[in-house]
Amino acid sequence: MQALEVGDPWNETTDVGPLIDLAAAERIEAWVGETVAALATVLTGGVCDDTAYAPTVLMDVPPHVKVFNEEVFGWVLPVPTIGGIGAGFAAINGSGTGAGRASSPTMFASPCGRRPSLRSAA
Repeated sequence: MQALEVGDPWNETTDVGPLIDLAAAERIEAWVGETVAALATVLTGGVCDDTAYAPTVLMDVPPHVKVFNEEVFGWVLPVPTIGGIGAGFAAINGSGTGAGRASSPTMFASPCGRRPSLRSAA
């Protein structure tokens, strides 16, 4: 995500344009700040420049924070640390409409080929 060009959407080299308004950028900045305060680590991004918010990867995201449980509407990838496949699916199923829904069940294939099931996002 570091290689993504943030800027003017009319520029052909831009990959990520600005957010809808300053309030949206400030909301994402606050949510990322909340996540870092909960001991997550910013691997890349986490920088707000007016209405542009750099694509961000967060590691060790606890499952109780907003970036995991709610739609961010920005380029933020929360990566939680979860102890095992069952706990992983419980966290995904327990998240509202948040980042957990983006996980693919094929990522969690067990050695014997069986996978726990995900609830659909209602």
